[in-house]
Amino acid sequence: MLTGYKCPGCGSQRAFYNLFQGNFMTAFRYNPLMFILVPYIVLGIYIEYIANLSNDSILRLRNIFYGKWAILTLAVVIIIYTVVRNTI
Repeated sequence: MLTGYKCPGCGSQRAFYNLFQGNFMTAFRYNPLMFILVPYIVLGIYIEYIANLSNDSILRLRNIFYGKWAILTLAVVIIIYTVVRNTI
């Protein structure tokens, strides 16, 4: 509001609300980034709290999911999204 630019999280609360109500197109219009972040968050919760961490494939998935390249990729996606959102 101070700068006039939309942050990457603008519209997230309305997007979550519409997503949980089943209004996918409305949720997408509020914040398309949620369609990338929600599955990422759900998978992260599954890996950390539900999955059997003694399983080698789960450990490999966890290392990929939380590795430095995953975090860097997520940061780049958020930055590109913010730039594109404010230029359109």
